[in-house]
Amino acid sequence: MRLKVNRIALVQELRVEHITGVLLQSGVITDKDIIKIDSGQTPQDKARILVDLLPTKSKDTEWYKHFREALQNPDANPEAKRRYKLLVDFLDNTVIHRPTSQAGRFRDSMPPAQVLRGLEPLPGLKEKATSDFKHYQRLPDIGLSYEESSTKLTRRGSENTPGMDLEDGFSILSLDSNRNMTLVKGFFHQWLPTPDNFRSLIEIDPEHQQRLKASSNPADQALLVKEEMALKNMRKLETIALLASKKQLPTGFELCMCDAVQDILNQPELHHLYLKHLLTLEAANVKLVKDICASYETVLQMLDSSSMTEVVTQVVQTGLKLASMLMTINDLDKTDLVLTSTLTFLGRDTNLDAWLPRYQAYIKLMHCRNQACQPDLAQVAYFDAAQMQFQINMMSFGQSGVLHEGSMHAETSHMLLEYGSIVSALGWARRALKEVDSEDPAAVVRTLCVAVNAYCSQWLVRKAEELAVYVVQYARYFMFDILAI
Repeated sequence: MRLKVNRIALVQELRVEHITGVLLQSGVITDKDIIKIDSGQTPQDKARILVDLLPTKSKDTEWYKHFREALQNPDANPEAKRRYKLLVDFLDNTVIHRPTSQAGRFRDSMPPAQVLRGLEPLPGLKEKATSDFKHYQRLPDIGLSYEESSTKLTRRGSENTPGMDLEDGFSILSLDSNRNMTLVKGFFHQWLPTPDNFRSLIEIDPEHQQRLKASSNPADQALLVKEEMALKNMRKLETIALLASKKQLPTGFELCMCDAVQDILNQPELHHLYLKHLLTLEAANVKLVKDICASYETVLQMLDSSSMTEVVTQVVQTGLKLASMLMTINDLDKTDLVLTSTLTFLGRDTNLDAWLPRYQAYIKLMHCRNQACQPDLAQVAYFDAAQMQFQINMMSFGQSGVLHEGSMHAETSHMLLEYGSIVSALGWARRALKEVDSEDPAAVVRTLCVAVNAYCSQWLVRKAEELAVYVVQYARYFMFDILAI
């Protein structure tokens, strides 16, 4: 079964002449089998014949044991031995689901004493008790869509409380003139009381805001929209963080998974605007970045990494986006910590679905360590990324171009330049320019900047100038395009 699951990889990488000698000596195959194997026209045909032939052997030959030993000690060069070692790892890590498990037997043999007794239903609430709460607004039904719940709340407010409205449909619901409610969304949706006398610590500089409003330049007007959007998102996060610090959020709430944090992480073009608000809050001893990172660590410890479920995938993507934001605001220590924790979490899962996120995390870790001037640690991340790249490319889904290797080449160029390998750094930079993902603006800008440094190190000033001008034009065009949207 293990050979059947890994058949494609074995056929592509195996060269029968490297292991047939060991199999012949151990008695697994015979001279007649050798003739049959040699009838293949190509190395892949020969490997396919051998892979199909081995399971037909009797158990007495211990064919799998000898086949595994032959892969571990092939008659081949060091490069082939390294590939065979990966094949052995694939075989050892193959999970075989057995439909004929003994779960049914254990269930049937459970003693009657362990069967749960029936429980009586709870008595209904008294009408008097329910009447005490009739003046409170019902919470929105989680089963409804967001638009439906918002519509019902707005309509119910207009019927029961004069002047009640749902501002922007997201956060503030006025139950009376002295009480506000905040909608906290994440793994759950719930309205919670906003702390009394709450006043935000952040704002847009009035002079800066006035200049943008008075300007007739479309770019200034678009920037004003972005400033207001960033302020709105940060104030929302500030409110939720305050509720969390006062222990007013339900058990199980995690800051990193709430909608306010997700909105911030999903808007990389606003990260530079969030930075000034984060610095203002840190000066007032409100450490949002530290709290978000701590919350992410807690979520990783609670989750089961045995399978890439939808929740696990969402958490891992949150970690990768959080690392990107931390690098943007130049908090490299926390970036390294978040990525290392994510890789440790993913390393416990041998599922193929975890391979691509691991590769992406290794590339981000290389970027982080290059930015921190730690080429030795970047080299460690490079070797891990190269191994994941090789494993993915060996699989069938790896042939469809799922890997964008331009970012890895760019970080390799940066790392080699730190080591003083100028010629090699320029070669990797040129390759990165050819293979960078054109749909990822951040990767394009990063690759161009690395290429500028590589060309400058070779005194190719004219080419470096052209790339420098292009990266500025590209960044301005991309940012203006985002502003227009």
